[in-house]
Amino acid sequence: MDGLTVANELVFESNGEVVTDSLTIAEMFGKEHKNIKRDILETISKLASLQHNAEVDELGINFNTLKFEPIEYRDNRNRIQEKYILNFDAFMLVTMSYTTQKAMLLKVKYINEFNRMKNYIQSQQHVPTDPMSILKLTYEALEGQKQELQHIKSDLKD
Repeated sequence: MDGLTVANELVFESNGEVVTDSLTIAEMFGKEHKNIKRDILETISKLASLQHNAEVDELGINFNTLKFEPIEYRDNRNRIQEKYILNFDAFMLVTMSYTTQKAMLLKVKYINEFNRMKNYIQSQQHVPTDPMSILKLTYEALEGQKQELQHIKSDLKD
């Protein structure tokens, strides 16, 4: 799971974006992974056929917000398999058709977790706007680089 950090059992952080994966969705919704992948591929296919539809422009629909990223992983028998990384929008499109009472509750739980993780990531990415804080942040970064250079120089001498 290169570049992914597990945040809890439902959602992950990947390059500053909150995502989940098809294996987790399958486990949570009590479905076989192959069926979740089928649902994802059907959704991707339907979206592809709609992209050149005149209504897309009329409605101002942007398909670029959807993330369906296939990645490889090793299963418990050490075989290379494929799963999908989905952002919130993609997750919602795939799971909209899951309508049992439990599915509805799970979707609300996912929504809560996506929002919680999004808020956490945003709070960690606070960028100062006042001049003194910007100056302090810049100074700290330069000091860190200076220390790194000194370590490299001492390593080269040894």
